[in-house]
Amino acid sequence: MSATAPETLPERTPQPGELVQVRSRRWLVEETVESLNPGESARITLACADDDNQGQTLTVFWDYELDRRILEDEGFDRLATRGFDSARQVVYDFMEDFADATER
Repeated sequence: MSATAPETLPERTPQPGELVQVRSRRWLVEETVESLNPGESARITLACADDDNQGQTLTVFWDYELDRRILEDEGFDRLATRGFDSARQVVYDFMEDFADATER
């Protein structure tokens, strides 16, 4: 078994409109309230973006969340460089799957 390097935690506080990961779920940042006291964590209000809990709200102290991440790009840059399947390939794959399913 090989050990992988842990991801570094974000040093900045997320802003409203950003997508973050907290408690193994994806959340949309609705509000950020910075602490008035230096060294204290910001309070973040989140709305769940996952299908099975969409809209559920959660308020956290950002610096105390162990698995916090600010989700940037979410891999769309890789999709853009790889491109999309051609329409002909999509139709061919669909027809092949349909034929396989009806043979049973």
